[in-house]
Amino acid sequence: MNLGEKLMFVSKASGFAAAAVIVCTLNAANAQDNYVYGGLSFVSSGPGYTYTAGGPGFGGFPVEVSLTDNVPFIGYGRVLRRNGNFSLAVEADVMAGGAASGRQELGAPPCITPGQACTLEIDNMVSVRFVYAEEIGAWKPFATWGLAAASVSGSADTGACAGPCDFDETLFGFSLGLGTGYRINEKWSARAEVLYSEFNAPEFTNPVNVTSTGVDAVQLRFGASYTF
Repeated sequence: MNLGEKLMFVSKASGFAAAAVIVCTLNAANAQDNYVYGGLSFVSSGPGYTYTAGGPGFGGFPVEVSLTDNVPFIGYGRVLRRNGNFSLAVEADVMAGGAASGRQELGAPPCITPGQACTLEIDNMVSVRFVYAEEIGAWKPFATWGLAAASVSGSADTGACAGPCDFDETLFGFSLGLGTGYRINEKWSARAEVLYSEFNAPEFTNPVNVTSTGVDAVQLRFGASYTF
């Protein structure tokens, strides 16, 4: 994905996120319930690429392409309703910067050719989620769920596809997570969460020879939020 396409994806995804937040916050509480947040996300993913054209003992099973990386994220949230110590909010955030696996020779097709092998890159990820939280003293544990989209690219051996062997797509799915905030003062809070996202399977340029499982991603996220 070139720079122009990345900027277009971020622009469209950010517009989608902003529209969702506006719709969800109609008739919401006062301005003190707005907040921004951000931090660092430790990302892992491991889809399986399968060489379906292989004969017995040569292909026909998924080869896991392992991705681990750390990238920044930034988001906006707003509390919709409060009931005692409980609250319901909506959040929209972008994980940007690109999480990449590098080239991996995995000892089996379609990830076996030196200098080619297999790659996976999650260029950007956007999610819009509801957040249900409970305040317990300074702590604020929460559960979150919603929709997600990601710009994902990858490649495998050109020999496996008998030509170009890659994909570059915007995938759609969902996100689920658990986390907690910790109030430092009236404005600032620390936060940590685990966020799981699952997307549909991308399609290689030769889907008859090489296929991919769905792409999932686990984020371990640490950061802070500021209420205004």
